[in-house]
This record gives sequence, structure tokens and C-alpha cells, in this order.
Amino acid sequence: MTEDQVLYRLATAAALGLLIGMQRELRGSPLAGLRTFSLIALSGGMAAVASVELESSWVVVAGLFALIGIFIAGNFLLAAEDKASVGQTTEIAAIVTYLVGVQVVTGPPTIGVVVGGAVAALLYFKADMHGFVNRLSSVDVRAVMQFVLVTIIILPLVPDQTFGPLDVLNPYETWLMVVLIVSINLAGYMTNRIVGEKGGTVLGGILGGLVSSTAATAGFSRQVKEGTGARIIALMIVLACGVSFIRVLLQLGIVAPEAFAAAVYPFASLIVVAVAVSIYGYMRSRDQKDGGRLQTKNPAQLYSALLFALTYSLVKWLVAYGKENFGDAGLYIIGAVSGLTSVNAITLSSGRLVETNSLPADTAWRVILIAISTNLIVKTAMTRVIGGKELFRSALPLFAALIVTSTGLALLWPSAD
Repeated sequence: MTEDQVLYRLATAAALGLLIGMQRELRGSPLAGLRTFSLIALSGGMAAVASVELESSWVVVAGLFALIGIFIAGNFLLAAEDKASVGQTTEIAAIVTYLVGVQVVTGPPTIGVVVGGAVAALLYFKADMHGFVNRLSSVDVRAVMQFVLVTIIILPLVPDQTFGPLDVLNPYETWLMVVLIVSINLAGYMTNRIVGEKGGTVLGGILGGLVSSTAATAGFSRQVKEGTGARIIALMIVLACGVSFIRVLLQLGIVAPEAFAAAVYPFASLIVVAVAVSIYGYMRSRDQKDGGRLQTKNPAQLYSALLFALTYSLVKWLVAYGKENFGDAGLYIIGAVSGLTSVNAITLSSGRLVETNSLPADTAWRVILIAISTNLIVKTAMTRVIGGKELFRSALPLFAALIVTSTGLALLWPSAD
């Protein structure tokens, strides 16, 4: 590096130290504040420069131990004056700041900048994070722990190889799809837990779609029997379904960019219709009180993850088998049947087959829309069975518009060929 590059990186390290030190200064830390943290970052940077010049990493290590020694001495002095603090946040932040200074100068500076910014954010949002944790129940914590089990622990142990008839089943890929769905569902679940209590009808419907439109349909339908207006509940269910269409498009974008590119315009058309239907539902329900909050269950249960893995594998094999033996007509039947339970499995399985050139992208999104149509029919039936005749009459015209649109797009949208 040139001298100018070194000076620029040292200035970046000092700026990161100032950013972190600013928060410690505001918190009134007796050990280190604005200037000290900037000097700590500069010390790490200069130690890194010296280590390069001397071709020895011991300079960085010696500097780190010296920093630790200074803080130990500082704590002893504070203890003698009865000013010692029980926490070690400042000390840990100082060590990380020193290492950030080292990283910015000798390694890819982006890593040091990101870590330094993250440290500043963690320190600044302490109260918000404590408030968030205090709002969590034991069920919420269990959901997070089970998510860790599903992702960090199980995923690396799953074999990454294909097997079985048609050679389309891959355990690692299957579990990766499980991780994707659980991640999306958990994000929706946590969002619902944090802001759900503050939301009204529109926000409740959107959050329901983020968590699970099927669960939202069942949960909201029950509220009709608890006194909530049927038109309000119909609106919330349709909003949840509209958000689920966006979820499907997001899933395609993650697992199959080619399928996403082919699906974006027909799905955008369906989403526009869903927005129009929601506006109509809102206009006719303004005289009714807001709907209640959706009560959601832990989306990261191992049982649910295993069930989705089996469903995904079965649907993926059926799609491959249907394509090879029955053509598009067979795929539409498979899509319709899979939509009776969920759209996630057919979406991800079709997308993965597009990525392996086993299924045309234009066919994949049509199959998914057929699945959406049958899934909407199931939800319409749920409003009658769970919510009763009044909810069914309120929801039927809204669902009918979506069913006709999704089916029409699947069958009539011009082929990409």
C-alpha cells in the first residue's frame, strides 16, 4: 500500500473509534469515551502497520495484551474509588475496536467498517434490544432456539447428493428449502409479535400473510364468532392472501431467478387485482370495528420442518414425473392437488427444477398459479366451515375475483415462446 492509502485507512479506523466512543461517552462510561476509543482504533491500525514493516504479528498481539492490561489497571483504580461497574461492555467493545483498527489497515477494510458499524449499533440500541427481549415469551425463545437447530445444527449434517427415481431428490437442497420457509415464517412471526398489538385491520391482514395466509384464514375466521364484523375479517383474509402472492414471488426470486423473471409480470397483475379487491373490501367494511390480532404458533417446530421436507420432496418428484410422462396437463393437475395444502412446496420444487433445466420457467409459474387457485378455493371453504355463513357470503366475491384472475393468468397469459 502507498502512504496515502495507509493514512486513509488509519483515518477510517479513527472514525470508527469515534463512532463507538460517542456512544460510550453518552452512556457516561468511566473507563473510556470518545477520545479513548478513537485512540484504541488508531493503536490497532498502527500496530498493524508496524507488524507489516517488521514482518511479525507479535506487535499486534502485544498491543492487544497492553490494552487489556490498561483496562485491568483502570478497573482496579475505579474499584479503589468505589466507582467500578459490574458490566464488561466497555472492555469488550474496546478490544473489538482495537481489532477493527487492525482489520481496516491490513485486511479488506469493508469487513472492519461493517464490524465497527455493527458494534456501534449494538451499543446504541441496547435499550431497544432489552425491550424486545423482555417482550418475548418462552414460546418465542423456543422458536428461535428451534430455528437454530433447523439451520445451524441440522443443515451442515445433511448429505448433498441426489438419489432416487429420476435423480431429483437431494436431502441438502430439501433441507435448504426448509430453512428458507422457516426463516420467512419466523420473520413474519416475530414481526407479528412485536407490532401486531399496535395494528388495526390492514396491518393485521398484512402480518397474517407474512406469517401464513392459511393460518391467518383459520385464525381470523374464528374471530367472527367472537363478535368481529364479517366484512372486516373477509378483508383481513384477502389482505393476507395478497401478501402471500408477494411471498411466492420472493421465494422464486431466491431459489430460481430465471423463474422469477418469467413470473414477475403475471404475478404483478395478480397482486394488482388483490390490491383492488382489498380496497373494495375496505370501502364496504368501514362501518365495522377493527379486527383482532392474529394468534400465531411457533413456526420453527421440528415436526413442521420435517413435514414440509417430506411434502417438498414428494411434490418435487411428482412434478418431475409428471413432466416426463404427462406433459403440461399432468403438471397442472399436480399443481392443483398440491395447492390443496400449501403453495410453498410446489413453488420451491418447481423453481429448483427450472434452475436445473428440468422444467421451463414459463410452465413453472403457470403451475404455481394453478396451485394458488386451488389454495384460494380451500380458503374460501375454510371461511364457511370455521367462520360461518355470514363470513362466507362476505368473502366469496373477493375470493372469486382472485380465483378467476389466477386461473385466467395461468391459462391465458401469452407464452414466452
